[in-house]
Amino acid sequence: MPKYYAGCPVWGRKDWVGMLFRRGIRTGDYLHEYAGIFNAVEGNTTFYGVPSSETINRWRDAVGPDFRFCFKFPRLISHDQRLNDVDRQVGEFLETIAPLGQLVGPVMLQLPPSLSGNQMDLLSTFLAKLPGDFRYAVECRHLDYFEDRPHAVTLTELLIEFGIDRVILDARTLHAAPETGEEVRLAKQKKPNLPIPAKRTGRYPIIRYIGDPEVDSNRESLGAWAQCFSQWIREGATPFFFAHMPNDHYAPNLVRLFHDLLRHLEPDIEALPDWPGHVNESEQLSLF
Repeated sequence: MPKYYAGCPVWGRKDWVGMLFRRGIRTGDYLHEYAGIFNAVEGNTTFYGVPSSETINRWRDAVGPDFRFCFKFPRLISHDQRLNDVDRQVGEFLETIAPLGQLVGPVMLQLPPSLSGNQMDLLSTFLAKLPGDFRYAVECRHLDYFEDRPHAVTLTELLIEFGIDRVILDARTLHAAPETGEEVRLAKQKKPNLPIPAKRTGRYPIIRYIGDPEVDSNRESLGAWAQCFSQWIREGATPFFFAHMPNDHYAPNLVRLFHDLLRHLEPDIEALPDWPGHVNESEQLSLF
């Protein structure tokens, strides 16, 4: 089994053709080619809608047994109904993704920023009802759940009790970056600059890293996360790393940088495969 998982927020962008993907690839083959490079993806698509069973089957057939989809609970559950009276919706969603079996990584619950520590009982009730067939992770946005605030301690104890991981959103490098364009400005507005929790609560912690658009400017902060991942791996955890940028065109480069930094600390982790887009370009150049 992999020592850790890494990937991007999505598996298919047209502007990855000729870079990550080979030229001439069909859109229906994006996931298969992506899964030949990275071993996980942050499944943001389910936040906006539940896929059909036919779509689920296509996804299952496109990847190998060591790949992991980290889906989000639909926003209908987390944001629209705010965890209230959602048993049916939760059951339908989990039933939909169940055919993926072991390919499902921790299912992520992203809480709305307005869900404060005063609603901890609501969160506790929701988590207690979740079926044990899946692993879960929780991402908090309200400041009540950070640093030494009383609700932060209670949340940590709750997640440890249920064996649920915490999703850590790290946008510090993004917010320290100069505003070189509209994409960076909008990304700073959208991604909160939150404190970083001091400890993991389960075996599968998830880092959602939002980076500086200049890939190499992330080296120092990614190096710190590589140190953390190395420690977690040696403790027996299997962490997840997902790379975001204001424009996710270069998110694969960010994953590769992090992977290379981690390999310096954990040499038995294999190198990432060559990108088919780069191989394709080399083959074309050799014809001239």
